[in-house]
Amino acid sequence: MKRLLSTHLALLCFVASSHPAHAQGGSWTTVLSGYYGASFRALTSDTLLYIKSATVSEYAVMSSTNGGQTWDSSEVGYCFHDHPGGFLPVTVEGSSVNDCYVGGYVDSIIYDPDWREEVYPAIRHTTDRGKTWTDYVTIKAGLLDRSSGDYFFNIKLMPSGNIIWNTNTDVVGWPSLLLVDQGKITTLLGNPGKQIGIFDFRDESTGMAWVGSTELIRTTDGGIHWDTIMHQRLPWSQGGYWSVKYLKWETWFAVQDSLVYSTTDDGQTWCDSMRIPFPWGMATCNSSRHLGFLLPGDGAPYFYGTSNGLIWERLETPDTLPNPTAYAGDRNTLYYATSRGLFRSRVAGGLGVALSQVPKSNISISLNPASNTATVGLEPSNGPRMLTLCDLLGRAVAREQIGSGVRSVSIDVHDLAAGLYVIEVDGEFSKILIER
Repeated sequence: MKRLLSTHLALLCFVASSHPAHAQGGSWTTVLSGYYGASFRALTSDTLLYIKSATVSEYAVMSSTNGGQTWDSSEVGYCFHDHPGGFLPVTVEGSSVNDCYVGGYVDSIIYDPDWREEVYPAIRHTTDRGKTWTDYVTIKAGLLDRSSGDYFFNIKLMPSGNIIWNTNTDVVGWPSLLLVDQGKITTLLGNPGKQIGIFDFRDESTGMAWVGSTELIRTTDGGIHWDTIMHQRLPWSQGGYWSVKYLKWETWFAVQDSLVYSTTDDGQTWCDSMRIPFPWGMATCNSSRHLGFLLPGDGAPYFYGTSNGLIWERLETPDTLPNPTAYAGDRNTLYYATSRGLFRSRVAGGLGVALSQVPKSNISISLNPASNTATVGLEPSNGPRMLTLCDLLGRAVAREQIGSGVRSVSIDVHDLAAGLYVIEVDGEFSKILIER
């Protein structure tokens, strides 16, 4: 028990505090510039969706299937300041360039110079790469005072084709989180009188969302019922952003102001994995969910990436404008979007995010990633010793007695869940990734 406790503390130590001495990320190439970008998604390394503002008032969705070498563009809306009744696109989602949804809002009437308006959250849809756009769904909302801030209507396309829609406002009377099934709206979360931050769903049933900046809630039945799983009280002086994202290997990470928490058991236990060195850090992840990112809101020259939500690697940014978006098309291609343009970095051999953080040791692993068995190479010893395989919360999931003079040992991992694990022998560590 004492040995396991020391292993757990050592794991938490390198998980929470180890970072490379120098930022990484390769060289960046400008893919698109000259537009004010509102939203960006990388569906694959070459399939891209981008909302641009060509002028002060005209908006279009741009799509590319060759990594940004050429683009198709289709007008989807225009600013209501010039055209009352116009549609302002905010976020874009899609399964392909031909099946694309844009979330935003429609302005009905401008009441006065203080930006008090009648605005309607709306989603538009195209099935022909933007040649035609249809009004997929619209909600009649009410009078808003936009002088108090912007309202972002985030949408998430589920594997079933349904859409989870967040109106992301604390205005009384608005529904907060909605399920849209072929144009039919079901309220998943009524307005609690606080803003719902960025949410995420692992599948059609399990999701998490921040209520205000202090309460993290979870559903396991598709949003019908919600339970509080974390409650943190922060002084208002801290301010900041709050978001939650799901990554592959059954890992969630949640951001609250400058703190990052991670869980591998759907929120039953949490690990404090990082303190963000810049304010207003926002979480995002790519469509295949093998990489997640923490992005600066203040124009910092770096950001952070992870493949497990626990260990973070510092990466250089191509642009220091605030409020960027980062997506990885695959492990070799990283995109970074700001209001100044879209940038790409290709990294030979993969990004390696969060896969090089354990201190160097004399332990080597063949067949890594592994699915059935892995061979662990060791320096010979004069006496018996114990090999311990732990998950990233420090829990021992397997042990193997090693005899004197043994240089290698095979471990059976076929019944372990996919994810990142740590092998410990005599106080030295090495990581192994198990895939399914």
